[in-house]
This record gives sequence, structure tokens and C-alpha cells, in this order.
Amino acid sequence: MRPVTRNSWPLKPNGDRKTFAVSNYKGFFKDLVINFGFYCSYCERPDSLDIEHVIPQSSPAGQHLVVDWNNLLLGCPSCNRDHKSNINNTRNGYVWPDEVDSFSHYEYFSSGDLKVKSTLDNADKTKAQATIDLCGLAPPPKSNANQSKDFLWQQRMKVWVVAEKLKADYIAGNTTVGNIVTFSEMSGFWSIWITVFSGHDDVINAISDAYNGTKSDYCTPP
Repeated sequence: MRPVTRNSWPLKPNGDRKTFAVSNYKGFFKDLVINFGFYCSYCERPDSLDIEHVIPQSSPAGQHLVVDWNNLLLGCPSCNRDHKSNINNTRNGYVWPDEVDSFSHYEYFSSGDLKVKSTLDNADKTKAQATIDLCGLAPPPKSNANQSKDFLWQQRMKVWVVAEKLKADYIAGNTTVGNIVTFSEMSGFWSIWITVFSGHDDVINAISDAYNGTKSDYCTPP
């Protein structure tokens, strides 16, 4: 899960904060894309995206945060509507990409699998697994329970294959960092690219720079 940095509250041309009626919270959509890029905050794929209320609108606390910039992310319909929905009433007990280094909580595999990192302490393991369960990020492969998430599993595998091929080409001098970045932006799944290109900091920095809002630890220093 790509860790991100949230920009300051968007401003109007006159310098005042942007504000919207509760019924018009989607007015923040463009600002969210500018901040975080056009990728799901949880599964990381480029898809049709919703404005995702981290604390759901229907929860007691969330009712007051519907148009609060600090409670908004972007989520694909599968993560946002089919799985996360209104299950969590607070931010407590989960891993949120705008709060912590969420990439350090998970391991990605060529099989399309996603698992909690074994090196975490027990408290962080519990939070990381709760997030997987909340958003349906790691169902069994080829499960009939949720075909959209089977598709996610398959997408991860396909992106891994492409990333490995480009890494081999890069090591052999047959492709450029710019070409790798282009493929990464098109496919999404930042965490897979960062995993596959581990040890190639120039590529990791270039990919992270291309994804709006990526936590600065993974980007080229300004």
C-alpha cells in the first residue's frame, strides 16, 4: 500500500479554504487527484475512483467529517463500496496510507498474493491484517466469492511479470528509467514496482516522483 503525504487543505483563488455542502463533497475530487494521483488508496490500481471517507459518513464521528479534507482519500468501487463500506467507525486499529509508512507493513509476491510483514510487532500485525480484511485486499486466488477481487489478484500477477521483464531489460541496458516509469504509471500497483526494483534506487525514486503524493521517503530529495 503506497504511503502518501496529504497536502494542506485546498484553497480558493482568494486564499480561503475550499468548502462544500455535505451533498456536494465530490467537489474535492480534482484536488484529491492532484494530491494523490489517479489510483486507489488501498489496492493501488488505476480505476474509476470514488471519494473515500476514511471514517464513513454513516458513523457518528463521520457525519461531521463528510466534507473534511483530512478525512478524504480516493478508493476504487471494489475497495470502497464492496468491502470497506461503513464497517470501520474510527481510524483506530487499521493502517492508513496517509498516516504511516503503509508499504512497510506488507509483502508482495509474484503469485499476486499480499501478506502482512512477519517482522512487524504484534500490534502492527493486527492492524495490517485488519486493513487487508477491511478492504478485501488478499482473498484466496480464483475464489468464487468475489470475482472483482479475483481480478485484482490476476492484475497483480500481470504487473509483476511486466515489472520483472523491464528490470531484466534495464539491467541489460535495453530500456530506460523513463520507459519503466511510463509502464508503472499506466499499470498502477506502485508497491509491486517498488518491490521488484528493490536495490535500484534511481528507478524507485523516478517511479515515486511520478506518483503524486508519494511519501517523501521514497522520492528523490528536493
